[in-house]
Amino acid sequence: MFVRPKDEYTAFEKSLKERDFRALYSMIINKDFTYGVFEEYIRYNFGDEIYIKEKHKTEDGYILKVDSKTGEKTLKIKKIKNKLYWDFDDYVYDWTLKVPLYSTVEVCGVVYENKDGIVTIEKIPFATYNVKIKLKGCEDYQNRILAGQKLEVKLELSKEVVDRCKEAIYDFLKFKEMQ
Repeated sequence: MFVRPKDEYTAFEKSLKERDFRALYSMIINKDFTYGVFEEYIRYNFGDEIYIKEKHKTEDGYILKVDSKTGEKTLKIKKIKNKLYWDFDDYVYDWTLKVPLYSTVEVCGVVYENKDGIVTIEKIPFATYNVKIKLKGCEDYQNRILAGQKLEVKLELSKEVVDRCKEAIYDFLKFKEMQ
């Protein structure tokens, strides 16, 4: 009988080292963000190779200390019914973006409505995100922004709107000259 040696890594550690985003995402307890947001989080925080510095066993799982591009990260892994789950806690809270009234703000496919000129994203993983801001009649704004960064965006009028305004002014001046 051949006995296979026990793998030195848990399923979570293996998924982390192999950068298996889908597997890692499925192991998060109480996830309240989309898979796209999670991909941005992993890309921003971890380089091409993930190095696990330390592993400490706890009563209900273990803690990993991992080197990341943004410094050392502590990952809490909980064991629930013999399954490992990531107790994810690397969030930015109350990220506010000051934008034109009634514009829409999109972060990783999630659209935030704006009814008072300030959009607050209550909780999002710490990373940079591609933020798109749109308002009818204005040029779209698109830029990568670090979560938590204070931002005030003023949109430029679109060329079509400016051309229509010029045309209306010329028509009005012609009308005034004819009187």
